[in-house]
This record gives sequence, structure tokens and C-alpha cells, in this order.
Amino acid sequence: ESHTGKIAKEKPDTIIFFDAVHLGSLPGEWAVLEKPEILKSGFSTHDLSPHLLIEYLESRTGARIFLIGVQPEKVALGAEMSPSVKKTILHISSVIKEHFHA
Repeated sequence: ESHTGKIAKEKPDTIIFFDAVHLGSLPGEWAVLEKPEILKSGFSTHDLSPHLLIEYLESRTGARIFLIGVQPEKVALGAEMSPSVKKTILHISSVIKEHFHA
């Protein structure tokens, strides 16, 4: 949320968020969600609603927006990221970096 201005300024054509999402699956399992699924998922426990965030970034950038939702092990304020979730995040990050040569 604190980086939306920087993101908009860069005018990306694609924006990918990572967040914990209750997918009804095992910890560490993940799914790629697009706008309709993001809005249905109640994806965020953060201050800015997903709908406002998506609408703002779409209007400022025209980007396609995706959420890589990862099933958390625990959903509690201050809970540490579990090893299975960390492993998933590192794997997906490396695949994205390799694909986009980042």
C-alpha cells in the first residue's frame, strides 16, 4: 500500500502481488488469482481494500493485476511465516525472476 505511487509512476503492464489467502488447501499451496477472484477472496487483512487498490492501480497504469495467493498455516496477528509458505514464496520468486530475467 505504501508503494502504490511508485508502482503507478513506473507504469507497469503487469502487477503481481503475493499475499496469504485462505484457499481451503494445505499450507504452502498457491493459486494465481485475477481481479474477479481477488475481489471474491477477501484477499487482504491490510488497511486498503483490495477493490480500491486494484481500481487505483488499473486507472493509473492500465496494468493486468494478479495475486499469487498462498495458503497460510496460521492466520493470526503477528504469526510467523511457516516453513512451507517460505519455501513456496522462494520457489515462485525464483521462477518469476528466471522467466523475466530479473
